[in-house]
Amino acid sequence: MRMRQVGIRAGGSLLLAAGLGLALAGCAAERAGRPEAARPVASHGDAGADGGALQKCVLLVPLAYNDGEAVSAGTLAGITDRLFELYGGYTVAGRVSGAYRMPDGARAEDESLEIWVAVPRGRVDELRREVARFGLELRQERMYFEVAGVVELVGAER
Repeated sequence: MRMRQVGIRAGGSLLLAAGLGLALAGCAAERAGRPEAARPVASHGDAGADGGALQKCVLLVPLAYNDGEAVSAGTLAGITDRLFELYGGYTVAGRVSGAYRMPDGARAEDESLEIWVAVPRGRVDELRREVARFGLELRQERMYFEVAGVVELVGAER
């Protein structure tokens, strides 16, 4: 398999990722000397640890705080590291932009990273709680979180 580097601009910094899954930085638990904290649920060869179907979840991670200050590359890497630790992988689908109405009626526009995570159905609420924690860290009132259809990891065949 040929590896390639992919760059993603986030908050003015360039994050480099190698390979197919766009891992933005190493596993935070391993860097902190806590490899036992990593708890992957699925390998690339099966659906879930219990053989059950996986649910595709999508979250949007803002690239700037509400005051306009850029979210640091380290903060973004911490979020993706946490997703990797808990769920064994994720995909950064790309950078997206959008707008929403603030409680006072004002229009707010922002740019975010769209991140996909496949989790066993029984762990969707756990991921939802993680997204809420990310929201606190990113000083957000709300975080976009979508639970889509069932995900199947299909092995390559010749």
